[in-house]
Amino acid sequence: MKLNNQQTSIVVYTNHLKVQGKINFDEATRLTDVLNSKSYNKDFLAINDATITELKTGASINVSFLSLNKNNIEVIYEER
Repeated sequence: MKLNNQQTSIVVYTNHLKVQGKINFDEATRLTDVLNSKSYNKDFLAINDATITELKTGASINVSFLSLNKNNIEVIYEER
């Protein structure tokens, strides 16, 4: 059985950064499942079309792909 992949917009805060971008996972999967699962890129969260903003200065850059260490996540939520 083939599962449909969905793209979800997210916002992530670390100690020093705000990251807005998109992640891909199966439509039957929740964001918490992606964060807690050992099968989804163990220690890293793959984020596409990301805007990275430095919280202290407000400086930002856009990147097509970012691999974010899950241990650095302070807050994460789906952007609707």
